[in-house]
Amino acid sequence: QRCIYWHFALTRRPQGFKRSPMDPFEQKANKYIAEAEKKLNSWSLFTPKAQKMEDAAELYSQAANSYKTGGDWKKSGDTYLKAGDMYEKSSSHEAANCYVEAGKAYKKVSAKDACDSYTKAIMLYVDKNRHSTAARLSKEIGEMFEKDAKYEEALKAFERAAQFYLASDQPTNSNHQRLKVADLCVMVKEPDYKKAIKIYEQVARESLDTRMLRYSVKGYLFKAGLCSIAQAVHCSDTKGLADTIDKFKDLDPDFDGSLECKFLEDLIPLVDEGDEKKFEKTVSAFNRKKKIDDWTVDILLKVKGHLKKTVATDDLDIS
Repeated sequence: QRCIYWHFALTRRPQGFKRSPMDPFEQKANKYIAEAEKKLNSWSLFTPKAQKMEDAAELYSQAANSYKTGGDWKKSGDTYLKAGDMYEKSSSHEAANCYVEAGKAYKKVSAKDACDSYTKAIMLYVDKNRHSTAARLSKEIGEMFEKDAKYEEALKAFERAAQFYLASDQPTNSNHQRLKVADLCVMVKEPDYKKAIKIYEQVARESLDTRMLRYSVKGYLFKAGLCSIAQAVHCSDTKGLADTIDKFKDLDPDFDGSLECKFLEDLIPLVDEGDEKKFEKTVSAFNRKKKIDDWTVDILLKVKGHLKKTVATDDLDIS
């Protein structure tokens, strides 16, 4: 009787208790993994090691897909990564695809792991002369870093994307990435205004001869002008600003007389004088005519912060 009692006590479950069954997709994934490990640990005189690696990689890839279907993004990424490593050891062209799939899965849970996986894929695509695919992945890495406000890392990723697009003979796409680099040169902890100016001016010149791209030139020159002002006040040397704006006007006649050009010309004497109140009034007046975007607000804040060598402020009244 005592044995029966203890058996009952140990096996009884609280009322309403249900043993949760393993997710069917996880079960399927685990089965594939067990088969893969068995394949790796098996010995055969007639099966080359590379073939075993490739067979195991295919099973790991199937397991990763099952995890993905079940919504377990971390396990899916881990397993795709393992499949990619196996394929790479067997010199298979499937390795890069697995690293990309790993990145897609990781993207749901860990931007860092996603970037690391994409980087492994990029290296393989570059080796295979698939620069366009490498560029697309580098661009995606840049966007992830930018979203997390990791501007230095984002800048480097967009620079690589620009180089890869140029290598694949896609100058327009390359310039799009170069413009992202220029934008981020202002956002990083130590702004590089000179680099930004150079990029904006180069892309503006290259766009003048293409009718579809010409309409954007005014915006590039406006940003180059703002960076020129920021660089000048940062170095406390505003002497050449008027000549810089005149150079941009000569480059694109449509820029001359535009709202953007007039705004830059209005700012020059104000930064010379260090007049914060007039500076804010001028910015506010421009904002009423043309809505100022976040990037422009950020660089204007930097300019304002340097006026009269004051400590940078985090407020700009543009109402």
